[in-house]
Amino acid sequence: MTDAVYNTAHAYGESRVALTPKAITRTNLIALAIILIVAALLRFHNPQVIDYRQDQADLVSLAQDLAEGRSIPLLGIPSSARMPNSPVTAYVVAVPYLFTDNPVFATMFIAAFNVLGVGLLWFIAQRYFNPTIAHVAALAYAVHPWAVGYSRSIWAQDYYTPFFLIALLLGLYGFVEGRRWAQALCLPILFIAMQIHLAAVFLFPVYLWLLWMGRKRLNKAAFVISIALALLTALPYLLGIVQSLNSGQESVTTVTAQTREFSLREIIKPYGQMAWLATGLGQEQYIARERADDLITAVGVPTLHWVLLGGFIFLGVIHLWRRFPRGLAVLVLLWAFVPVIVLTIPIIGIFPHYFVASIAALCLLIGIGVDWLLGIAARQQENVRIIGRFALSGLLATIFLTQAVYVVRATEFIDSVYLPTQFGFGPSVHYLLNVRDALEGYEDVVVVGSGDWVDISAHGSPVWRSLLRQSAACVRDLIAGSSFAVLPAGPFAAVYTPRVPTDSFIDPLYQHGIPTIVELRPEEGVYTIYDHPQMPNWTAQEITEVEPLVFVNAVELTGYHLGEASLLLEWHLPGQDTGSYSTMIEYLDDSGTVLESQTSMFWPGINWCAGDRLLNLNTLTFPEGTAALEVSLWRGNNRLEASGDPLRLPLVEAQAGA
Repeated sequence: MTDAVYNTAHAYGESRVALTPKAITRTNLIALAIILIVAALLRFHNPQVIDYRQDQADLVSLAQDLAEGRSIPLLGIPSSARMPNSPVTAYVVAVPYLFTDNPVFATMFIAAFNVLGVGLLWFIAQRYFNPTIAHVAALAYAVHPWAVGYSRSIWAQDYYTPFFLIALLLGLYGFVEGRRWAQALCLPILFIAMQIHLAAVFLFPVYLWLLWMGRKRLNKAAFVISIALALLTALPYLLGIVQSLNSGQESVTTVTAQTREFSLREIIKPYGQMAWLATGLGQEQYIARERADDLITAVGVPTLHWVLLGGFIFLGVIHLWRRFPRGLAVLVLLWAFVPVIVLTIPIIGIFPHYFVASIAALCLLIGIGVDWLLGIAARQQENVRIIGRFALSGLLATIFLTQAVYVVRATEFIDSVYLPTQFGFGPSVHYLLNVRDALEGYEDVVVVGSGDWVDISAHGSPVWRSLLRQSAACVRDLIAGSSFAVLPAGPFAAVYTPRVPTDSFIDPLYQHGIPTIVELRPEEGVYTIYDHPQMPNWTAQEITEVEPLVFVNAVELTGYHLGEASLLLEWHLPGQDTGSYSTMIEYLDDSGTVLESQTSMFWPGINWCAGDRLLNLNTLTFPEGTAALEVSLWRGNNRLEASGDPLRLPLVEAQAGA
C-alpha cells in the first residue's frame, strides 16, 4: 500500500473510511514531541518514589544473577495464580542491572520504555486512523493516572504493554500491509509480552484476528518462521518447567488458581475495575483503602470531569464501528474489551493490573470519540463550529491537566503517608537506600522483622538480599516472636524493621549498644540497626554439648538445653539450601515406643549462612508415660540420614510429668 494523507471530508462523510496508512507531517512530529515530553515528565517525576517489595526484589535478584553471570534463570518469580512466571521478566530487568545495581536506574529504564509505548500508540493511531485521533489518544495515555502508575516500577505488569504495542504494530504492518518480515516478527514479540505477564495471553485473540484480516496476504514461510521464533523465545521457560517438574518443586507441581466466588458482585468486579481504567478514577480505593479520604483531600480528584472520558469512549465505540473498516473496529474492540469479558468468568482473583494493556486501547477510543465530535462541529456554521471546538478543547485540556496534576500530587502523597495494604505502597525505595547506606561495610546482616504479611513483603530479607547484593555476603531473615535465633560467626549488623514486637526471646541477643536509626514515613516506624563486632554470647540457658550429629544436608545438631516444658536445640548450618525441612520431636516410653510426635518447620534454607549457629526453642507437652525424647530432621515425608544415632534425651520423673 502507498502512503496517503488522511482525507478529513471523507472521514466525516457517510461512507466508511478506507484503511490506508497516513503520511506524517512536520506538524505531526512537533505534536508528538510535545506529547512525549509530557509523558516523560510524569513518568520520570521523582523516580525514587517507587514501591520496592518482595515481588520487585525477587525479580531483581534473578536479573542480578543474569547480569553478573552467576546463572541464567529458567523460571521467573511465582505468579498470583501459583504458576511460575517466565524468566523473560528477569531478562528485561537484567538490562539496566548490567550498568548499576541502583533500583532507581532500573525504574527509569522501565519508565523510558513506557514513554516509547506512548509513542507507539500515537504512531498506530496516526498511521491507521488520523492525526487528531493520534494526538488525543497519545495525550490521554501520557497523563492517564493508571497508565503512569503502571509504568514506573520493577514489576512485570509495568513493562509488558510496550511489547504488546510493538507486536500489534508489526501485525498491522504484516497482515494489513502485507510485509513479510513483520508477519515473521509479530508472533514472537507477542510471545515475549505474554511471557512477561500472563495477562497478555488474554489479548491473543487480537493476533488471531490479524491473521484473519491478512489471510489473503499471509506468507506461509513467514508464518512458519514466526512460530519457530515464538517457540524459541519460550524455550527457556519450557526448559525451566520441565526441570522443575523433574525435581519435584512444589511451585510448579501444584499449579492452582486463586478462584473467585461465583456471585454477582464478583462477576461485575472486572467491569468496575475497567471503569476505573476508562476514567482514571479509583486509585484511592485501590491503593489507599482506609486512607482514601486523605488521598482525595490532599490530591483532589475532579470526578465529574474524568467521568466524561467514559462518555468519549462510548462515542468512540459507535464512531469506530460506523465509520472505520470493520476489521480495524473489531481489532480495537478485542484489544480493549476481551480481557474484561474473559475475566468475567470467576476463575481467578481480579486486579486492575490484568487490564493494563487495555488502557492504551481505551485512550484510542477516547481519541476516536473526540474525533467524531470535532467532525460534527466541522459541519456546523462557523460560529457554532468555533464555539464547539473551543469548548471541547477546553474540556479536554481541563481533564488532562487535572490528571497530570493528580499524578504529581499522588506521588508526593504516597511518599509521605503510610499505606499498609496489600497493594498500598511500601516505603519508597529512597528510604530503603538510606538503610542500605547505613549498612555499608557489613558482610553479614540479620534482619529481624514482624510476622505481618504486608511488613514481610516490604521489609523482609528478599528485599535486603537484592539491595545489599554488592556489599553483604549473607542476609538472614528472622521473625520476631518465632522460635529461632541465629548467631553469625563474625561481625554483623542486626537490623530491626518497623513495628517489630519486643516480646521475643531473641531481643536481649541483638539489642547491643547505641543503635543507628533510619526514619521512614510518619506512622510507618523506623529501621533500628545494632552493630555487633563479634558473635554474641547466649546466656539465657546453659547449652549441653553433644557429639555433632551431621545430617545429609550438612546441618549439624551440636547441643541442647532441656527445661521443664521446653527444649532448646543448637545447630550449626552450612551454606544456603533450597530445601524445606522440619524438626520432629518424638515422645518415647520406657520400651522406646513412640507415644506421640510433634513437628515444626525448621528455619528456611534460604536464610542459612555457612558457620552460623542456630538456636531453636521448642515447647514440650509430655504425654503420660514419656521416658525419653528423640530429635530428628525431615524433608517432606523422608527422615534425613545422619552420621550417628538420633539424639535421644532420657527424662527424669519430674520432667516426664509423672
